[in-house]
Amino acid sequence: MTANQRSAAIRFSAAAGDLGTLAANEFVRTRQDVIDMNMLRQELGDTLEAGLDGGMTVERTRIRVQAAEALKEYGELLGTLTSHSEKDQIKAATESFLGSLRKVEGVALNDAQTGAIQQAVESVGGLLIEHLRKQAAREVVEAAHPSVVALAGLLVASFEAEGEEWSLAYETSATALEGAALLPSAGRENAAKARSVVERNRLRFEGIADQLILAAKDVAAAHEALNNVIIADEVSVERITEFVSEVQNLAQVYTILRAP
Repeated sequence: MTANQRSAAIRFSAAAGDLGTLAANEFVRTRQDVIDMNMLRQELGDTLEAGLDGGMTVERTRIRVQAAEALKEYGELLGTLTSHSEKDQIKAATESFLGSLRKVEGVALNDAQTGAIQQAVESVGGLLIEHLRKQAAREVVEAAHPSVVALAGLLVASFEAEGEEWSLAYETSATALEGAALLPSAGRENAAKARSVVERNRLRFEGIADQLILAAKDVAAAHEALNNVIIADEVSVERITEFVSEVQNLAQVYTILRAP
């Protein structure tokens, strides 16, 4: 691989890994937000129709965390493949990614794609021959592309306001806490606290979700650009740069909004 090709792969891999890590953390944190809001509802005298987690069950959370972790593992595989030559490290990164992906319903690789990745990494392991590394990276990127795009799509679907039940469950719990603040049993001080919690949580969730969606929507184009630059060194890496920038913005927003 040329220096430009290796740089593009490493930059994409780091950004994909960071996106997966941040998304996994946010799934866990938003579930805890819902539990905290529903506990406050009970303190205000409200009755919960669902459990404390408001539909963000351990199973629903686990599915999403697994998808985010699979994206992180893919980033680590790319980084290891393009910057290391130790066969054991490359093999371990490959097995970790494929193992994570198998846990995510609907996005797992088929046997041919799995075999292509395994065969590709076997060809480069332990060898300092750059054309073999380039060929292996190209085969891995091509085989993994549909699953990588699907993983990013799961993140978008979860955090979009008009999407499926994850973001809806969050807003439902926030709205219910607002309603609980109006109950006669709430009391003036506790009602004010509830309204403050709702405002803070909405601001935090929407801010992180908006930036996370922007980054996740860039994955497909950036991954396609990575494939193209591995094929031809002179291809523009602009889309990869945009993806990296969006993930960096997400990390900054996350640090600000999730500060203790």
